[in-house]
Amino acid sequence: MKCIISLAVPALISAIALAPVGCGGGESSTSASALASSSISKAAFVKRASAICARDREGTLERVGTYQERHGSDGLSKAALRKRAIIAALSSTIRREIADLGKLPLPRGEEKQVEAILSATQDAMDKARESGTKSPKKFEGYFADVNQKLRDYGLEACGK
Repeated sequence: MKCIISLAVPALISAIALAPVGCGGGESSTSASALASSSISKAAFVKRASAICARDREGTLERVGTYQERHGSDGLSKAALRKRAIIAALSSTIRREIADLGKLPLPRGEEKQVEAILSATQDAMDKARESGTKSPKKFEGYFADVNQKLRDYGLEACGK
């Protein structure tokens, strides 16, 4: 299944600081093959993907707070707990976006470019997970190149 990701990591980290990945699965082979055979214009793809990015980011700050409430008794300092909560919330948001954007058909004539972004995105997510980083800034760093590719493609909302 094809998927794309929006990694608004820098913007989310900034917002969170001010406040107190495989591609999605579960689709049947029928719906996956139907998506593979359909396509949309680049403009329609960008519009739909941007709306998904905005929708999936809603509630990220609440997920940080929820994580902190659930794990407040884990014995971590407030700073360590906050960092862990930010990474958990961002990871959750990214996974949601991968699943949701993976349901979109690829734009006509842009398949290879989008697939390259998808591949780079999955690589960044894999590296971030494997690193086990506890720093939101280091987590963000794994996605800098992918975010630039998303912006260059016209997905400002997905790559900020």
